[in-house]
Amino acid sequence: MAYETKNDTGALFTNDRKEHERQPDFRGEAVVNGVKVEVAAWRKTSASGKVYLSLKFQAPRERDSKPAAKPEADFPF
Repeated sequence: MAYETKNDTGALFTNDRKEHERQPDFRGEAVVNGVKVEVAAWRKTSASGKVYLSLKFQAPRERDSKPAAKPEADFPF
C-alpha cells in the first residue's frame, strides 16, 4: 500500500537533481484543505544573517512520458 499524504500535511526532500542556482534546494508535496500542491523551497539568508526557507506552492504538473509538443507555426516566437 502506497503512502498517502494526510490533509494539511506534507513533506520536503533534498533536490538531488539540482543543476542550477535558481532550482529549489528542496521539493515535495502537501495536501492543503484537501487539495494536493507541489512545494518547492530555497535555503536563503536574510540581511541580518538569519537562515530561512523561501517556499513556493503550485498545482501539480502533469507528468508525461512524451516531451511537450512544439508550438504551431502561427506563433511569432
